[in-house]
Amino acid sequence: MTGSLEDFLTNMRNVSVLEIPMKKVPELPSTISCDKLFSCFFDYDSPVMIINDEKENFLGLLTPKNFLKLFNPVHSDLRDPFLQKIYLEKATADEIVDKKLPVVYDDLKLEDVAELMLKYSTNVLPRAKDRKSEVKGVILFIDILNFVKDKWLEYKEKSNNDLSCKGDI
Repeated sequence: MTGSLEDFLTNMRNVSVLEIPMKKVPELPSTISCDKLFSCFFDYDSPVMIINDEKENFLGLLTPKNFLKLFNPVHSDLRDPFLQKIYLEKATADEIVDKKLPVVYDDLKLEDVAELMLKYSTNVLPRAKDRKSEVKGVILFIDILNFVKDKWLEYKEKSNNDLSCKGDI
């Protein structure tokens, strides 16, 4: 059997999202204050959190990157230390959460997920079993990368071609 990168990538495009593990992450209410939320990142040791609205429906994802919004006040008045302190005390997850990310469903292909991650410039997307199910986890770029790496190593092993780059460096 001879293999090429083109053959490998063609096979990878059709891989089901089901083959990539869903990462369970903490779920928090949108009303949680930013100071508590900041603490939760360290308490849960999670790279991302699901934020739900008051009816416990998915609202969006929160990553440490979202906290950058707190350091870049939109209004020039918020550059005043006193006003910024008040803003930070009152700010909630609802104000900084990323609400624009599409949900990945189990019937999608890896190619679809890759396109969504590129389109939305993100390394994480919310994930649900199907369109009727609630978001219960996320799919991370690093998990996709690890999956593809494992499949590549299997592919190289089965292939007669030496697809290694070690001798070329």
